[in-house]
Amino acid sequence: MMKNKFLILMILGIVFITSCSDDDDKDSPKDFNGIYSTTSTERVLDLRYSDAVFIGKSVDFNSADGKSATLKLQGVVPGESETVFSDVQLEENNSVYTFAAENKNDERTVALEGSIVKGKLTVDVDVKFVQSELMKTWDFSAVKMSWAPHDYPLTEVDLGFTKMKLTTGLLATMAPTMLAKELKNYLQNITFREDGNIVATYNTATATEENPEPRLIGKLHR
Repeated sequence: MMKNKFLILMILGIVFITSCSDDDDKDSPKDFNGIYSTTSTERVLDLRYSDAVFIGKSVDFNSADGKSATLKLQGVVPGESETVFSDVQLEENNSVYTFAAENKNDERTVALEGSIVKGKLTVDVDVKFVQSELMKTWDFSAVKMSWAPHDYPLTEVDLGFTKMKLTTGLLATMAPTMLAKELKNYLQNITFREDGNIVATYNTATATEENPEPRLIGKLHR
């Protein structure tokens, strides 16, 4: 009887030690702390903005307790050098930690969701700016431009029969007409979207079956 009890205790002890060993070997979010970049090969950042791949950016991930984290988006949101998400709760599933959070102010709402494993941070960002008069499609067929700089001297132009001083004020009287004409030659329209993207449609773009309406998409930085 004593031998059977001793054998059972030994088996339970082995199971307990094995279980503790497995827990010790398991990575925690605290082990993932660091700056993840779209250009890094050690801490890889898979970043998407409005479902489109966004390169050349970084996100700082830091977890003090393994249950929540602080994420700092570097230059991801238009007009913001850094956007901070604090106390982001982490949910574990098969060693993959997922998260979702929101950062909101009077100008915009930033929704964030993603996941992190050892060596890779995946982040999906959706931004919605408050509606303004700017957020619409601007047709360049009737574009009007104005420029009112300080009148600084730039250089002196020799016209042969006389010399003329070229100033910023003089350029301001000529540039709007010249630039507007050039813009009309190349641009059809520009659309400012609520997510901070600018969509430009060009006159010189060539349509294809895959892309019947050629456009260039960029970020609006305020």
